[in-house]
Order: sequence, then C-alpha cells, then structure tokens
Amino acid sequence: MFLVSDGRDKRKQTIARHAIDDLAVGVILAAIDFEWTCRRCILALGYEPTMRMKEEFVDQKWFGRELKVAWQEKVQRGNHKSICSLSEVFDKWAKENCGCYVVWQDVMHAFDIRNKIVHGATGTVSVQDGRTCINVFEVACDVLCEYVITAGGFDSRSIFKRIVRYKGTGDAVEVAKPSIKKQKEKKFAGASSDEILVEGVRLRVANMDRITGGKVRPSLARKLFVSMRPFFKEW
Repeated sequence: MFLVSDGRDKRKQTIARHAIDDLAVGVILAAIDFEWTCRRCILALGYEPTMRMKEEFVDQKWFGRELKVAWQEKVQRGNHKSICSLSEVFDKWAKENCGCYVVWQDVMHAFDIRNKIVHGATGTVSVQDGRTCINVFEVACDVLCEYVITAGGFDSRSIFKRIVRYKGTGDAVEVAKPSIKKQKEKKFAGASSDEILVEGVRLRVANMDRITGGKVRPSLARKLFVSMRPFFKEW
C-alpha cells in the first residue's frame, strides 16, 4: 500500500482516497502509516545495528501500544536523558514545539478503535470516530517526523530513505552498503578479461578447497580454467 519513498503528503492522499469509500479502511491504513513511521523513527534515533533492531521488532512483537516499550529500549536507553519518552513526545514536546498536536492517550484510543475493526469486534466505524482516528494518526506521524528532525538532526526526508547502521552507535548511517555487483565493478576496474578470468578460477578453487578439505588437485584447477573460458568474451 505504501512505499518507503512515499512522503507524508502522498501517504495522506492515499489514506484519504480509501477513506472516501470506506472509513474503516482509512482507519486501518492510517494506523499502518503511524506504526511504520514510529518504527522508522526508532531505527533513525536508535543506537543498535539496524538489522538487530528489526529482528527484535518481530521477536518482541513491538507494535501498537508496545511501540512505547520499543522506543524506551532502543532510543532512550542509548541516548540517556537527551531523548523524550514516546508519550512525552506527544504530551509535552509537541505542545511546546508544534502548532498541531495530539496526546498519547488519543493515539491509544485510536488504536483501540482500529483493533475492534481488525479483530472483528465491529464491522464498521461511525463517521465521527473514523475521521477522528485518521486525523489523530496523521497528526501523530507529523509530530514524530518533526521530532526526528529536531532531536536527531535529520532532514525532513530521512525516514523515507533506507536507514542502515552497521555498528552500535548513537548515529544512524543513511547509506546502504555497496552491492556485490558494485564492489566487483570497483575491484576489476581497468582489469583485463584474463585477469578477471583468473580471479574467478581462483575463487572457485578456493571454495572447492574449503569443501574438500584441501584436496583440490592442480589438474582440476586447469579443467576449471578451461571450462570457464567460453563464458568470457574477448575484450
């Protein structure tokens, strides 16, 4: 439904478009957007490697009300007193720094209505409750994005980019590790076809040597070299 690269405006438009036909669907989408935004903010402000944090989101079942626990564990603990708790972001920081805000209790009430819809307790939602929930979730997302910019020193598009942190630090690294293809292109830049071929054979022999426990014969290495040559064009 949403792409990582979709900004706030596009997400709001998507939610509003579906809410016209069915408010219940709009509420669910708005809740999805809030949970995604909150997780992205935790990844950006957190102090542990990104992959480890993503795994814990699944293992610990941090969603809905439990996002407050995730924020405490992965953001506050690593940044000590410099970062507000998730409830303080809405109840205190937003009141002082944002023109429009919602309190944490409003967000939790909106989640209660969302849960009733998702788990079949109710098949629909009133116009007033539906529009209120959507508005609460959207304002909450705006507040979180603003907080990441202010507290973390990120730009307005930071959480809509790939967030990668390889080591446990307090700073998120917004650059992805180069792909294997890019690494190979850099390694073999300016190399001849024979040099690339020899390197390929060397890697295959090394791999077979590991598998067979150091019993790769020279004759086998020559056969590998000959068998691979047809797959390379002359440069």
